[in-house]
Amino acid sequence: MDKMKTLQYEFPKLTINLYSDFKSLRFLFTDDVPVNLQEHLIQLLKPINEEFSNFIYSWEIFRKTNHSEIWFRAGFGQSADQANIAARYSRRMKMNTFQSYDETSFRIILQNEFQMVENIRQTLCHIFKDTLVLEGNTLHENVFDIIRRNIDSEQNISNVIKRHYGVSLISFETINILRIYVKLIDTFQPCLYIPKREFANMNAAKFGGFSADIIGLGSKNLKATAEALTKSDTIDEVFVHTRTAERTVTEQFVEQKRYFERILRKTIASDKFKLTYSGDDCVVIAAAPITDDEKEAILFELNNDQYAWKYRLAFISDGVKDCDNELDPSKLKNLTFGIDMRTREVNQGSVRLILVESHRESSRRNKRNI
Repeated sequence: MDKMKTLQYEFPKLTINLYSDFKSLRFLFTDDVPVNLQEHLIQLLKPINEEFSNFIYSWEIFRKTNHSEIWFRAGFGQSADQANIAARYSRRMKMNTFQSYDETSFRIILQNEFQMVENIRQTLCHIFKDTLVLEGNTLHENVFDIIRRNIDSEQNISNVIKRHYGVSLISFETINILRIYVKLIDTFQPCLYIPKREFANMNAAKFGGFSADIIGLGSKNLKATAEALTKSDTIDEVFVHTRTAERTVTEQFVEQKRYFERILRKTIASDKFKLTYSGDDCVVIAAAPITDDEKEAILFELNNDQYAWKYRLAFISDGVKDCDNELDPSKLKNLTFGIDMRTREVNQGSVRLILVESHRESSRRNKRNI
């Protein structure tokens, strides 16, 4: 933001509007926009990665082999969606470049990849004809999820698809085509917006509570984008149809959150909990201990035909004290953790944390937090 203040100082009649979430910053430039704005942005943003890298290296949070200097990428366009797709493409480049949507070479690459998506889709429809791997005009939503979660493991993708969909013969060439297809679909996904940045945590959970993860939103967005691409003939139509698809998924997600809230009010007194969302994660803080009967009632109500298996819940008992929730990052490199699963039966028994320190001793606060 300091860099943008420099730009604002240089062009006082330029209006800069900011949107930010946990993963991105987006800027809208209006009013007296300089003709060479893109060149100014390149010069302003160029040193940011280096400054950030020097900061985290000085704290020894990451190794230099993590190459944090290439983490932050940027894209420029005449609309938010144009800038988004340019930034997504920049993430795929080895060199950290400021990608502009208006560049002719980029538009040609985008058009070629758009055509490649359609060619691959037709190939996959031929390969998996008459199987449950397909749904609508593209892959089944769950297949997108399988590939997304195992994108770096051809063997895992092959094993899971064979097991879940009864496909006996699936070559590694086909698996590679699936991976390429999902990666290309991701390139065309529109940017997502959240109305308010919330920090969902259990800091104030004196009486316990639980976290709830709404499963499958990522694959649902991929599926919606893939279907939207089949309705598009040009890149301009891609922006229209993918944004429409994203809004539909968002509306479904909002309804799913409302359903979850209705279940909570039905099973727990409304004055007994506080609910906070952060993206597709939810934290429920109890104002009084949640009983075992109430926990089972929540799961029973969630297990309906529409939303069965769509939620993953983790309950926290009352009486767990807040211990500042943070470890000193510079001390973590002195610690080695191990988890001892002390049971021979699934879902039963205890877990022991094994902690070994280096010759430098941790502070009492760190030990307490651990």
